[in-house]
Amino acid sequence: MKDVDYTVSEFIKDEYFHKWLLDSDPICDEFWDRWMAGNEDRIRVVEEAKNVLLSISFVENKLPDSEKGLLWEGISDVVGRSGNKKNFYWKPIAAVVALLLVSVATFFTYRSYQSSDQSNPDIVYIEKRTFQGQKYTVRLADGSLVKMNSGSKIRYPAKFEKDAREVYLEGEAFFEVTKDASRPFTVMSSGIETKVLGTSFNIRAYPESENIDIAVVTGKVTVRNTSFQAVGAAKNNMHLAPNKMASYNRTSGILKKSTFDAESVLSWKDNIIYFKDAGFSEIQQTLENWYGVRFQMERKVVMEKDFSGRFENKPLSVVMDGLSFSLKFEYTIDESTITIK
Repeated sequence: MKDVDYTVSEFIKDEYFHKWLLDSDPICDEFWDRWMAGNEDRIRVVEEAKNVLLSISFVENKLPDSEKGLLWEGISDVVGRSGNKKNFYWKPIAAVVALLLVSVATFFTYRSYQSSDQSNPDIVYIEKRTFQGQKYTVRLADGSLVKMNSGSKIRYPAKFEKDAREVYLEGEAFFEVTKDASRPFTVMSSGIETKVLGTSFNIRAYPESENIDIAVVTGKVTVRNTSFQAVGAAKNNMHLAPNKMASYNRTSGILKKSTFDAESVLSWKDNIIYFKDAGFSEIQQTLENWYGVRFQMERKVVMEKDFSGRFENKPLSVVMDGLSFSLKFEYTIDESTITIK
């Protein structure tokens, strides 16, 4: 990517600017963070471009391809009128774009979110996704931090409402919530509602996992089962103090409370792979998600006992060397494929 000296309209049309703002792209993150640090006089222009793109992002992601094309044709026509004027006054353009968004997508936005119990269909949502081998940290509008593990997705409003803060999670994330007594912070994950005022906690809710786990580090958390599978009214609401965890079993519909091993549950957020009494299937799944690789098994790994170990900020080759020595197997790595021999 080359150095840039863009107008607002040029930022909006730049694909790498889109990736930086809307996607989890480490290369773009590094480039634009460095560019912002060295071009403080251009921050106002960047903020104006960001505001428009955030207004567009939710609708653009949800519209069918046919409507998406019409939407961007209209936006390109509007922003193109600014030409290359460095001091072009952008607010009238932003207003036209906003009207265009409303005219093209109001009905579709309402239809998409009325089934998600959204009281205000006009809220603009941002969606962030991490793929295998990626982690990403998001700062929300209220200052709360969300660290996303690999293979996760979070959806949240660009601006929270006056009386509530609601986000939606699929996968795993660690939350550090800014305290606000007037606006509870709620995380929805597959029918499980986690509500706090200000605290830190971890939620693991991968679609393929049988359990949804909520582990509290600081503060107090209320967990509620809102799904139709709820079993027993007393089991549907649970209050958690630090070092306590709620586990919801998708099959049985039962919500249980327990203590948890902090290193096992939380090490991932500090870039530590931690195994405790793990079988090979767990090891394989963890490494595939962590490094974005896949395993090809030429033979089964027979383990005399479950494996326990800790790898901090280690490359894949180092982890595999340790595992192969302990578990007595040979392997090769070819790009993103690990072959067990």
